[in-house]
Amino acid sequence: MKGSLFVLLLSVWVVLSMGKVSVIEYDVEILPAISLNAAIPVNVNEVGDIWTNCGKAGDGVEIISVKITPDPPKKGQNVTIVASVNVKEEITGGKVNAGIKWGIIHLNKSFDLCELVKKAGESCPIAAGKQIKTLTQVVPNNTPGGHYTGKITVQDQNGKELGCIGIDLHL
Repeated sequence: MKGSLFVLLLSVWVVLSMGKVSVIEYDVEILPAISLNAAIPVNVNEVGDIWTNCGKAGDGVEIISVKITPDPPKKGQNVTIVASVNVKEEITGGKVNAGIKWGIIHLNKSFDLCELVKKAGESCPIAAGKQIKTLTQVVPNNTPGGHYTGKITVQDQNGKELGCIGIDLHL
């Protein structure tokens, strides 16, 4: 199976909110830590308050379940995200729009979807169908504490919204 869009969104959030983006330079690093794993799905409502599905009923990616451990993430420890999604149609391209706020700092950045998928060790097109993906990444000790909020949306090659994640995290 090709890359999972939801785990891609979460990896963008981890990268942006865990100190991997320079406010001035927008240097982005996405670690190729995504691997296909079997997992027991967890009801989306059981995840806690780290993220919300701000997508619409007709979005191109259905979020089936998500498990984030630990909840909330902790500095110096791994955060593991297991996501089960249903990609409704093959995705050949698009963009990811991320807006993250930490205190008075606002980061807004758009990324090419296929470039992010490539940096995550996979490739476009993203196949249609149900997928379960796991992302594990360490939260750096030097990550500034505080309240992180934001929204990440993904659009397909035609500009149609595929999904949306709202972020609300205290670190």
